[in-house]
Amino acid sequence: MFLENQTKTIKNVPSFFYSNAFSWIFALVVYIFWLTNFTFVGMFIILSLSAFIFCICRDTTPNLVITMLMVFEINASDFTTGGIIWLSCGIALVIIGMIIHLIRFKPSFLFLKPNKIKGYTFAVLLILPVVALGGVTMTNRNGIVFFAIALCSIAISLMYLFFYATTNNGQKDEMLKIIIRTIMVMGALICVQMLTIAFKAGSLEAIKIVIDRRQFALSWAHPNNVAILLALSIPMTLYYATKLKKTPIFPIALAILEFAIMLLTTSRGPILFTAVALPIIAVFVFIKAKNRKQVGISFGICILLAVAFVVVFKDTIQDLFARFLELGLSDNGRFDIYREAVSLFKTAPIFGIGLDYGFGIWGTYQFYWFHSTIFQILASFGIFGVLCFAYFFFARYRAFLIKPSTAKLAVLAGLLLMEAYGMVDIVFFNSYTYIIMMFLCLGAEKSLDEKQGLAFPQIKQKKSN
Repeated sequence: MFLENQTKTIKNVPSFFYSNAFSWIFALVVYIFWLTNFTFVGMFIILSLSAFIFCICRDTTPNLVITMLMVFEINASDFTTGGIIWLSCGIALVIIGMIIHLIRFKPSFLFLKPNKIKGYTFAVLLILPVVALGGVTMTNRNGIVFFAIALCSIAISLMYLFFYATTNNGQKDEMLKIIIRTIMVMGALICVQMLTIAFKAGSLEAIKIVIDRRQFALSWAHPNNVAILLALSIPMTLYYATKLKKTPIFPIALAILEFAIMLLTTSRGPILFTAVALPIIAVFVFIKAKNRKQVGISFGICILLAVAFVVVFKDTIQDLFARFLELGLSDNGRFDIYREAVSLFKTAPIFGIGLDYGFGIWGTYQFYWFHSTIFQILASFGIFGVLCFAYFFFARYRAFLIKPSTAKLAVLAGLLLMEAYGMVDIVFFNSYTYIIMMFLCLGAEKSLDEKQGLAFPQIKQKKSN
């Protein structure tokens, strides 16, 4: 793999950072920091590692791994003064590392030229004026919140551009494969964390209480967020079942475990969408598998074991998920929120009410969520936002559908699960899940040839005789 053979072009760079082992060992370190409540000092150590990689690596792909996994280290919801100092120092080191990288390796930003910029990259920039103009016609706005939102939007877009410039081109889906591996590791890490929570509960009765109180979560992630990240992980975990000839049972078993852990969150949307998608994904995996016989046997064994487990522990499982079964497919108040979104859209139809509208009503430091990507865009950004985001989603999916490969389709399946759930809850406008989806699209777009997926396709002129 080209990312693992960088020593020919980058002197004195540890190949370890580009290896499979790095992703798994880093996940183990993250888990240890989480388990020991080593949140802030641990984050400083992680950010220091990230700064070090920026300084010594021309290809900064390892920092994609770090960025996607490091948040699972957080095991504190309150920021102490000491914690803020540790975190600030770590962020300062990362910024210094990025500056050193720019000076030392001089990455090219020519991909931003009008005749070279690709669709999704242009769409990431197109969102900035949407955020800036959202709510521009409203009065009594929260200026501080608006400034923070604008700053955050700019920072995320700059991060995307930086990684685009400082990572190698993804020929043969090499970058996508690194991202797929990281997402699979993320799924495994979440499973271990949730099993740790179950183990700490100590008994089935205590686990039932944890489920009822929806405590299968992380300090920074609601059970719904945990569930949708597991949904994202499942297709990419099963991708490895298409590649392993002798042991496809391992990724298949991990995918089934991820779905089982998802059940513990009692998050109805991700569970429903994933349950519908799983048979389709399983058929696709079987068709694309290098060893169909082994994959078929592995699926059969795992399904039989799962069915046997459900039959044996039927009563216990039914008790554990009583609340989930009671809620069924009820809207849980969402239709009222959607009607409110339409009503607010009518008050500011061109540019919307802005993301700063109603800040803090849902909770401290919370936006006024409409629990749907579509209704959030409609209310917050109006017609202008709807048009710009329409191009955004077009460019996003076009990157995956140009010369689709097995790797692209695996990532696309996970992305579609997130988008589907985003129609009925907060996914797209959650900063972490937005960054994850952004990295998925980065890998897809960098796998394209120079003339593919351009934002402004060049019209070929016929030569005159």
